[in-house]
Amino acid sequence: MGEEVENQANTICSQMAQRSGGNYRLLHVPDELSKEAYDSLSLDPQVVDILSLIRSSSMIIHGIGEAKTMAERRKASPQVIKLLQEKKAVSEAFGYYFNQDGEIIHKVRTIGLRLEDAHKAKHILAVAGGSDKAMAILSFIKHGVHDVLITDEGAARAMLQEVKES
Repeated sequence: MGEEVENQANTICSQMAQRSGGNYRLLHVPDELSKEAYDSLSLDPQVVDILSLIRSSSMIIHGIGEAKTMAERRKASPQVIKLLQEKKAVSEAFGYYFNQDGEIIHKVRTIGLRLEDAHKAKHILAVAGGSDKAMAILSFIKHGVHDVLITDEGAARAMLQEVKES
């Protein structure tokens, strides 16, 4: 997503696998795809093989992002940015954008782990930190796709303050 390679999910996952003696396979596709690219990649045997493996995972570790930040990182079009603002997007996870009530308001066309796949996993760990992510975390957890939230003190304090005020 245009970040330093050290912060990208593929790098983090490969390091986790290496350090724990595990194996990994990477899915190299852009975050957001045109309909034509999506249709084509969905039929590619290597992509189908990795997607099958991903979607059969018993444990999922995923991030929760702040909607505006994630849209900017994904280089969303001005129309999408306007839609997210109008519908008051607060959080993003799995390529879905959520409002304050945890309702889906937009979905990015992407290949990879989908929200519906997360519902099938036995264990789901959400990871997000920083006081600036408090509203995003609260928004996403209302959607109900998590077993464990891993966060930091800054986010926890900001979430507690938000809950007290509402």
